[in-house]
Amino acid sequence: MLLEDRFAEFLEILPGQSEHNRRNYNQRLRGFLDKHGRRPVSAVTAADINAWHNALARRKLAPATLAGYRQALKALFNHCVDMGDIARSPAAHLAIGSFATS
Repeated sequence: MLLEDRFAEFLEILPGQSEHNRRNYNQRLRGFLDKHGRRPVSAVTAADINAWHNALARRKLAPATLAGYRQALKALFNHCVDMGDIARSPAAHLAIGSFATS
């Protein structure tokens, strides 16, 4: 399963999520999917996750914004685990952190 295909499915089945939340997931993960979406889910590594996160950190986003990006990616890969694409999420090492404003 390609990551972008699993993401499209993920957006469709988000239980109880509003259209606004779906748009947030799409915006937060678009950069990662542009680079890695055409790859099989199983080909994405923790190093890919770290490179994505480091690029976000260099943008000097607010801590709560970074937490939202991490939460979105972790949710996607948790879905991939639930669907049996992978045994363990490559984003498992990411701590979400606080959504509180600094």
